[in-house]
Amino acid sequence: TWASNSPVTDGRHVIASFGSAGIYCLEAKIGKLAWKKDLGNMRVKHGHGEGASPVLHNNTLVINWDHEGDSFVIALDKTTGKQLWRKPRNEPTSWSTPIIVTRGQTTQLIVSATTAVRAYDLNDGKVLWHVDGLPHNVVASPVHANGIVYTGASYEKRTMHAINLAGAKGD
Repeated sequence: TWASNSPVTDGRHVIASFGSAGIYCLEAKIGKLAWKKDLGNMRVKHGHGEGASPVLHNNTLVINWDHEGDSFVIALDKTTGKQLWRKPRNEPTSWSTPIIVTRGQTTQLIVSATTAVRAYDLNDGKVLWHVDGLPHNVVASPVHANGIVYTGASYEKRTMHAINLAGAKGD
């Protein structure tokens, strides 16, 4: 269904993405709607739904909007829903939930997808690094441990990356 995404919370807000049906932020203790945002209609392949969950870091909420139309990743203010930045992506449908990793002074948003795994600067959306090579229909979220980001997919071929964040930049 369009309710396959997991919500996120900071204890004060509960934010849920229903994809084409909108993003909703509720005040956690009273259930009052704080804001809602319409990002448009997703055109996903295979009828699998819109499963990428939102991620939250401090005051920033991020949504991965990869689909068969104009894909993008967007950062919103968690308390108002106002756009902080939005970056277009040349990506077909993926269902991967991003992760957020702080490395040194930079907080990175890392998104797995078909064309590339990319790290964005969480402050402004600038691409910090990218790695090509995953097959179509990326579902698995990246994982981070001990300075290494692991990504994988297995729809057309089994593929896995281990990306060392120390010095990662560009391609």
